[in-house]
Amino acid sequence: MEKQNLGGYFKEEGHLNDEAIALFSDALILKREEMLDIGIRNHVENCQQCRKEVFAIYEIMKKDSVVQGTTQHPLLGKPETDKKTLFRIHNLLKIAAVLLVFFSISGLIYTVFTHPKNLVVTDNQTTHTSDTTNKHNKDKIAETDKDSISVSNNEHSKNTSLHENELAVNLEESPIFEGLIASHYRSNDIEVSFPPLNHQFAFNEKIEFKLNGNITESVVLFIYSNKGEKIAEKNNISVNSTMLNKKLPTGLYYWKLIQDDNLLQAGKFFVK
Repeated sequence: MEKQNLGGYFKEEGHLNDEAIALFSDALILKREEMLDIGIRNHVENCQQCRKEVFAIYEIMKKDSVVQGTTQHPLLGKPETDKKTLFRIHNLLKIAAVLLVFFSISGLIYTVFTHPKNLVVTDNQTTHTSDTTNKHNKDKIAETDKDSISVSNNEHSKNTSLHENELAVNLEESPIFEGLIASHYRSNDIEVSFPPLNHQFAFNEKIEFKLNGNITESVVLFIYSNKGEKIAEKNNISVNSTMLNKKLPTGLYYWKLIQDDNLLQAGKFFVK
């Protein structure tokens, strides 16, 4: 059989073996699904049992921050994190912190010994000194206000940049789901008529699915994030309309319509 000859990744009964399950989970963690063999990818998309095993391992690895392999993955390439580089950066930061403390203490000692507190001055000198001190304090307060505004603006820019980066990640397309849509977007008997492909729901808008066809046997609707995480599941659908009970954050989402473990249709929608 063709599956059995695919690098030894399939069991005799046709399901993925442990090595293939682990490899697929690594690919999800590293976001390199496109590097997997097309035969393995197609099998996972069409086999609910193997898909559940892959995502179960993926969730455990993601929670524990574990990626199989050492510095060089046998199929998916070298991980991006270089531990030696991180170690050097950590040491440089420690050295910089020590130098900062040293110069701060030196500056404090210099200030104490070069500005004696007990000075004998006349009344005119006292008045002049007081005026100068007041002006200096006002200038210092003004500079502090400027620094505070600058820090606030920098924090705002940083938060805005982080939000934009997070939004961009939530809108990235999944190669696996995109291939699934291309091959299972229409069904002869039962199909989702709404939402259409690439439909955009407004944030906080109710998300409703409408089905066409004679549903003699109940169907199941799965909703996934663009990272492959299952967001919602609607079971035992026997009517032509169903509503999601949870609000979804901004991002790209995929859905699958299943009947008796058979994939009838797949699609995607956006929340913006």
